[in-house]
Order: sequence, then structure tokens, then C-alpha cells
Amino acid sequence: METLYLANNRINRTGWPIWGRTPDGFCQLGQLNSNVMRQLLDPRVAPPDWGSLTDLDVSNNPINVDVTDFLMPLKWQRNLMVLTAANCSLYGAMRCEAFVALNPQEVQRFDIGTLDQETSLSNKMLQTHWAFPTLTSVHMRDNSITAIDTGGVRLEKLYHADFHNNSLVTIASGHGSWEVFHVEYARFTENPDLRFDAVTDMDIEKCQDLRKNFSRMSTAKPLVPDPQGYLVRDIEGEEDEYECTEFCSIFHQIEVDDTFNSEKLCRCVGGYEGVGTNCTKCRANTFSNRQIGTKTCQDCPTGRVTSKEGAVICECDKGYKAVGESECALCEKGSYKEDTGSTPCTPCRNEKFSSLPGSQSEKDCFCNAGYIKNPNDTQCMECQRGLNCSEPILFHPRVEEGFYQLEVNLTILPKHAHSDGPEELHTDGQKGGRRRLLEWTWNSSHYIPIPKLTDLGLPLLVDNNTHKRRMTSYDAKVTALPVVVECPARDACLGTERETGLNKCKTGEGGFLCGFCLQGYTRTNPFTVCAKCNTYAQDMATGIVSLFVALIFIFFLTFLSQRAAA
Repeated sequence: METLYLANNRINRTGWPIWGRTPDGFCQLGQLNSNVMRQLLDPRVAPPDWGSLTDLDVSNNPINVDVTDFLMPLKWQRNLMVLTAANCSLYGAMRCEAFVALNPQEVQRFDIGTLDQETSLSNKMLQTHWAFPTLTSVHMRDNSITAIDTGGVRLEKLYHADFHNNSLVTIASGHGSWEVFHVEYARFTENPDLRFDAVTDMDIEKCQDLRKNFSRMSTAKPLVPDPQGYLVRDIEGEEDEYECTEFCSIFHQIEVDDTFNSEKLCRCVGGYEGVGTNCTKCRANTFSNRQIGTKTCQDCPTGRVTSKEGAVICECDKGYKAVGESECALCEKGSYKEDTGSTPCTPCRNEKFSSLPGSQSEKDCFCNAGYIKNPNDTQCMECQRGLNCSEPILFHPRVEEGFYQLEVNLTILPKHAHSDGPEELHTDGQKGGRRRLLEWTWNSSHYIPIPKLTDLGLPLLVDNNTHKRRMTSYDAKVTALPVVVECPARDACLGTERETGLNKCKTGEGGFLCGFCLQGYTRTNPFTVCAKCNTYAQDMATGIVSLFVALIFIFFLTFLSQRAAA
């Protein structure tokens, strides 16, 4: 009998034979003692000798025994090649006792009568040998087997093993150069608790490269992840955070779950960082992808940003344009870019405009020398008389000496409790009591928090616990263009401060048009500059000198009149 097909019957644990059963630790004895031999010679439990049996199938029977006990009567069959026991409710660990046996013919040579005493068999001892020497294929799927440990036994003929859908936790290595994972095909899927550390990391681009690196392998059939086989694992209700691959099948095909060794078989998808299946999203302005790796998110290069978390690439930032497929460069002078991405830079309105490299808004375009920008219609107007337009006006317009620029006081009322957002600014003009509500901006495109107004050099005025800033009417957007007036006393107006744009008056001068003399100064008329007032001593000396001169003059006139009368 070569083939025995007993599948789809009702063989249960009481019906499964106990023939040839050996005690725990039998595989470690090496040699037999009289107690073991007596058990093997007992005709009630002696191992059967089915020398011609090559193929056995007992699938779909409720056998429900420990898997090692299941294999006991079969390990004596020296010619068994195919064993199929799927869905038989087998459980427990497949221990080494299932893989060590004797030659049944040699056992039968012994006389049970000579084994009455528990003594060694001296020269009649028999050496154990490895069981299943011809086994080529084993199918034990859909059971509850927890472990496989051959105890160093080498099943060298085995090329096909199917342990799909069991409860495997460990698989012990074999002996020497052989182990279970060296078979031509093995299936260990649907064993979620199975773990194995001996997975080989090799820097290859494709599995075919293993043939070129054969000399560097520590084993003839290594478990190497396929670098081209990664697929995203879809988990219902969750984002796709990682992708996993299978083992290369150049030398053999081993099928396992991702959990077999998730650190080696899985990696985070682009936009995430981590190891294996432990992945988190990249933060804003960082990224990851397959090209640079996903173990750690990288910072975006200069000129690049991400619009959200979990980015796989960084886009060109505002003020930067795409150059080629992977580079970003500053927008050239005279252009700007308001959005992130690969859109080109936009030229400023016309040749009267220019901008700094890397400008981010049309409002960053400024007028060339000789012109000033009207923010209401975004046109460059010729500079009026008195403005200093010898260089482009980026923020504070300046006036020439002899001219005065209208200024306003800004009452600062924070719009929010914190100081990093826009503020409400009330402006009080110097003339006419004009008042309007503004949002202060830098160069018309970026809000300035209150603390940064000080950084601009604008003076802080405190009046009845009210904070004010003094600015030109043009800077505060009260007027579309600077209001420039020629000073009546031109020498009193010294132009404007470069850092703040505020007017400078000659020492002793102040107020609108530098037309007021400060304390200690005086002027004779509105068209002259203020001069220092004399001190009391100077006034007394001047009075005495004047009196003395008057007396001399009177004496001289008297002398002339007397002489004429004579």
C-alpha cells in the first residue's frame, strides 16, 4: 500500500493510534535503555511497519491531539513522502521527539525476555536516527500548532511545507546548514504571533542582485525582503501609514505575514517616519519618500515648504520658482510669486516698477528711482517737488532739506489679546483732526505685531496710558502720496530721518514746518531761523553799553550845538 486516503472521515483522538510512542526527552538520549526498548517491543504499542507507504492524507478529521503525539506512529515510516493533515484540530508544539526513531526491523531482533532488568544494553544498544528521511511534502494548514522544533533533525528531502492558519509562535532553527526556511516552498501565513529575527538586510535594488552577491551571503538561502515588492496595507477606517513586501523568491519561496518581522518587511509610506509599522506623519515643512527613505523625515531645503503635515515632497515657497524638477530659485529682481508650488514668477506691473529678489506679492513691487508709488491705484507717480527720489523708496519716503512732510500720531489698540496679530490703529492728523481706523502693514503685505514697531525705530509716545506711534501720513496710508510742504524758513528744515522717515528740524526748531522756536530760542520773523535767547547778564551788559553809547551821543550833540552858537 503506497497511498492511504482517510480524509473527510470521523477519526477522533480515541481513534488515533498510540503505536510507537516514545517518552519526552527521547530525542536527547542518543542511546536506548531497557525501559524504552521494552515499550517499543510491547505488541500493543509497538510501531507499525508500513514500509511501502509514501502518501498519507487524513485531512478534515476531528483528531484533536497534540501534534507531536499525532506524528509518533508516523515517524517510523521510512518511505513516507507526502503527509497531509489539514484541519484536524492538531495543537501544541511540534517537538523533537516526533523526529527521532529507530529502524523497526532492528527493534524486532530483541527478545523482550532479556530486558527484565533496568540495565544498559551494553553491546546490544541501538543508535537513534532521524525520522522522516524521505519526507518531501507536509500539509498541516488550518490547525492550532504553536511551534516547530526538529531538535536539530535535518529533513533534507523536504521541499514543500504548508502551515497556513495555525497558531505558530516560534520556529526553531535546524542543525548545521539546514533549517525549515530552506525548503523550496513554505507557507506560514495567517500566523499573527509568529516572529523570526534572522532576516537578512542586503543593499540591493532588485531580487536578481542576490545572484551577484552570493559570495557575501551568510547562508545559502537567506530571507531577504524584496525591494520592489512593497504594497500599501489597507486598514479599514485608518490612513495608509505603511507598506510591506515579501521575501525574494530567487532561491526559494517563503510566504509569511507582515508581523513575521515587521521591522524588516515593512516601512512607512511617503509622508511618514518610523520603523516597520510604527509610523507617524511628517511635521509641517518636513517630508519623506522612497527616494530619501522614510525612517526619518527630512527638513525642506531652503526655498521649499509643505502646505500640510504628511508631505512626500516640498513645494517651492512664495518668492521662489521651480528650476528643473527638483530645485527652487529666488524670483528675479522685478518679479514676485504669491503662491507655493511650481507656478512661475510674475513680473511687476511695468518698467517703472522693480522688486527685491524673492518678493512674495505684487505689493512688494516698488517704484524705481524718480517715482513714488500710489498704493490706491498701484501706479508709479513722478516724485513731487521736495521729495528725495534719488533711490527707490522701499518704505519711508524722504524729503530734501528745506521741505517738511506731514506726520500723524497712531493710537495703538490691539485687536487681539496677544500681540502677534494685526492691530487697530487710530490716526490723528496734525491738521483738521482727521481720524480713521487702519490695519498697520509692512510694505502693504505683512502685519507688524506691536513689539516690532519699536524695531522699526518709530518713537513710542505715551499720553494718558495711551500708546501712540508717530509716522508720516504716507507710511500710515492716511494719504495716497506724501504731503510735502516747503518750509517758510528753509534753513530750519533738515529733511527726514533715514530710519524712520520723520522730519528733522534745526536745533531750536520744532512743530509743524519746524515753525516753532523751542524754549530758549526766538526769531524775529517767520522766515528766519530761531536763535538762542540772551541770558540776564548779557541783557544787563547790553543795556549798560547802550546807555553809555547814548550818553556819549548826547554829549557829542550838545558839544556841536554849543560850538555852532559861539
